[in-house]
Amino acid sequence: MNVDLARWAARHEVIVLEGCDGVGTTTLATKLAQHHGFQLVHATRTPDGVDLAERYRTILAIPGRIILDRCFISELVYGPLLHGRSRLTFA
Repeated sequence: MNVDLARWAARHEVIVLEGCDGVGTTTLATKLAQHHGFQLVHATRTPDGVDLAERYRTILAIPGRIILDRCFISELVYGPLLHGRSRLTFA
């Protein structure tokens, strides 16, 4: 697949990169941010007791273009695998 990254990046305000540890998501996020004018937000695990939705509303309210190096989507996979449950609910 031949992708023109500059054109692709120009069409997006928010880019979310997800991937297992060690596969290069942080490297890719850093390069995209540096070369295409995005602010990089590396999302670490949200502590228990912190509202995930509120945390990401705050992040998504950051002005300008952002790249999320991981986000709440990770919780759907890593929560059950590592902690026996996901902290996301679909009420």
